[in-house]
Amino acid sequence: MKRTARISITAIVLLSLLASAARVGAADLFWGGGDADIANGTPLPSTTNAFAGEWNASTKNWCTTSDGSTYAAWADGDVAQWGASLQPGEVWVTNNVDTSFAGMFCSLTPTLTRYFNITATSARTLTVTGDNAMVMVLADGNSVNGLRFRGNVTLGGTVGVLKTGCTGWHLDGNNSYSGPVTVNQGAVVVTSASGAALNNVNTFNCVLKITNVDGSLAAGELRIGASSGANNKLSDDAVVTLRRGVFYYAPVATSTETLKQIIAEPWGVINLANGAAGGIVTLNDGTAGISRGTTGRGTLCVTVPGTGQPLANIRVQNGVATDVLLPWMHTDRSEFMQVVSANNNALTQILSTAAATDLSSWDTTYDNTSVLRIGNSSAVALTGVIDANTTVKALGIYNSTASTITNAPGVTLTIASGGIAFAPAGGQQFIAGGALASGTNQLYLNANNSGMNNQLLIHSAIAGTFDVIKSGVPTIRLGGGAANTYNGTTYVNSGTLQTEKPSGVVAVPGAVVIEHGGRLNISGQNNVAAAAEVTINDGGYINLGANQTHTATVTINGGTYFFQNMVLTLNASGTGLVFNGGRVAQSSTATGTLNLNTDVSYASSATQQAVFEKYSTGAYNIEL
Repeated sequence: MKRTARISITAIVLLSLLASAARVGAADLFWGGGDADIANGTPLPSTTNAFAGEWNASTKNWCTTSDGSTYAAWADGDVAQWGASLQPGEVWVTNNVDTSFAGMFCSLTPTLTRYFNITATSARTLTVTGDNAMVMVLADGNSVNGLRFRGNVTLGGTVGVLKTGCTGWHLDGNNSYSGPVTVNQGAVVVTSASGAALNNVNTFNCVLKITNVDGSLAAGELRIGASSGANNKLSDDAVVTLRRGVFYYAPVATSTETLKQIIAEPWGVINLANGAAGGIVTLNDGTAGISRGTTGRGTLCVTVPGTGQPLANIRVQNGVATDVLLPWMHTDRSEFMQVVSANNNALTQILSTAAATDLSSWDTTYDNTSVLRIGNSSAVALTGVIDANTTVKALGIYNSTASTITNAPGVTLTIASGGIAFAPAGGQQFIAGGALASGTNQLYLNANNSGMNNQLLIHSAIAGTFDVIKSGVPTIRLGGGAANTYNGTTYVNSGTLQTEKPSGVVAVPGAVVIEHGGRLNISGQNNVAAAAEVTINDGGYINLGANQTHTATVTINGGTYFFQNMVLTLNASGTGLVFNGGRVAQSSTATGTLNLNTDVSYASSATQQAVFEKYSTGAYNIEL
């Protein structure tokens, strides 16, 4: 059986090296500008004025290559390469043809060009064709910039659209398009002044594929700009799935919107921090207006203004408990949300209490009804220690200076609801000493959507019968000399969970699931219990910085297990490594070793089921 595994691995490696993804589909046509035929050999435009022109079916102002060598007329179903605008000012192209396209690409100079506008003097429809047509708009990430279909130019078709690039694609008109929309990066901005902008689309997938260098999100965002009299821009049956993406709604006092459901799969952001207070968004699904995804452990961060209260009323008709603190839904200011039945099931902020700075007073001051927050983007200095077992309902940390919540030896701090929320505002935050526990069957370590690099370090032993769910962008680190003994599953829904306990001290004692956009950094040897089952889903990532042994099954469902100059040992009895797509990768100038003293299963039906990969000059040994 071991020899069979070895032969299979060799075949898969060879297939991954030989496979190529040839580009299949329509031709790329590069925009030359103007309203007359362009002579072959004319360079493509780069100035704002030179981009202006008329797009029709007969004028030869599209180049068949990027060097300006040969110009032709537009052909239905091709890819529009609009080019790069390198000067200030808006670009205007007049569309005088109903046509189809398989993709659009343009690049705008950051802070200079606001929009690359496609306009028309009469109603025109641009129909998406092909399979998952890509619309890429590159600029500085500001959704005020972007590619803009003005009011007379509308989107049609039924095939999928994929929006990427770090700025916006603005749709001003009422569009007949009815296919699925996936936003991997940047925003699809619905700005129709008359409503019904995308009310034939039932599927929106908002995904984060990359994180910027500064740690901020380059998330896929569905952005609804409301205005008085321009209501109900989305279908009442629309489902918005957030895979680290954003649903952004900017209301006015009288705006209304109805959609079916928002799904946290496994984490996302609802941005309600802009606009004017009073707009209403109704989630009308008969079972659950907000779904927590396939695992039932999905989490959400709600972006709010400085007052803390969302500007729009999100009304959740079904499926979410009312009038209780939701430990899995918090604000970017480290407070928690509830669904208030007396206010038409509207999502509402729960006001927190400023925590006493003298930790020794906590056990006599607070109980399981206390919702505390340390700081409000302000500096709070904590003194003393929690010197007796203490229970609070929920805990938020939004401190702009470094601080430590210290438990005395043998003392347990219990979070009755299971909700901890962390918003980095400056300085590292610690929970240290004694033990940390949950009063429910989950402990939520909720970080917000900030790109700040301040982190929450938990050096207390986490003990009890519950799952641990890490979400949000900022890193949470599990350290300290005592082993964690909670007996549930650890879910990394988003961002980084880092283990940094001493060698042989367990930080993750049970099964661990790394979701899309989640990352587990293992910095201490065998910080994950050897007998813990490990699952790395599509978009999930384990970074191994110390030797690790797994005696239970490691399942890679499209994710990545990465190690540097380390020994990764899989020696489960029977099948110890299950591949359903994904990779095991090593990168180092020294030797990294994968010890496969187990059976390997290839569960996927894909041509490339698994990749064993080496990124640098060090040897990559696979021992069977």
